[in-house]
Amino acid sequence: MKIAIINQKGNIRSIVNMLLKCGAESYITDNPDDIIKVDKVILPGVGSFDYAMNFLKKKKLDIALNEFVSNKNNILLGICLGMQILFEGSEEGIENGLGLVKGKIVKFQSENINFKIPHMGWNFVEKTSSKSLFNLKNQRYYFAHSYYANLDNQDNISYQTEYINKFPSIVENNNIIGFQFHPEKSHNFGKQILNQFVNL
Repeated sequence: MKIAIINQKGNIRSIVNMLLKCGAESYITDNPDDIIKVDKVILPGVGSFDYAMNFLKKKKLDIALNEFVSNKNNILLGICLGMQILFEGSEEGIENGLGLVKGKIVKFQSENINFKIPHMGWNFVEKTSSKSLFNLKNQRYYFAHSYYANLDNQDNISYQTEYINKFPSIVENNNIIGFQFHPEKSHNFGKQILNQFVNL
């Protein structure tokens, strides 16, 4: 089995290496035609919301991803910013997101000096839905973000994390999945969840 990884900014090679440890081959691409050859796509992202969306539109990957998820046997995973651009929009920018999950990305707000923004470092995830495709218990992951998802449908939240307030750390909308954290930077815990993703 091969998994396509959209060639956004960031250390994509670490995702490739983690997938190899899970027994899965992958390839990095920004060609829409490559997406139809696989049944799993990973959409990573580092940087700003508008940059990421403009990149996808320029390459016509926004159209390709919408067509990809229309086949319910396919699975799309967004990681960090890649998760955020699954939504309709963000306070960070003016571009529309992919609109695959209903809701908007909002910025953390805190006057408490104990809570620095961005939220960076290790944090735990707490299961909120028995319908989740993932089985995680007392696992922690590496986060690096200033914005989080505010969903229209709370049923799409399968795991949450607390920092300033509780926010969605994993969202699931049928065959569309988002991780707010970086599994590729989360050592054994990251390998475990990516292994579950590979075996979906």
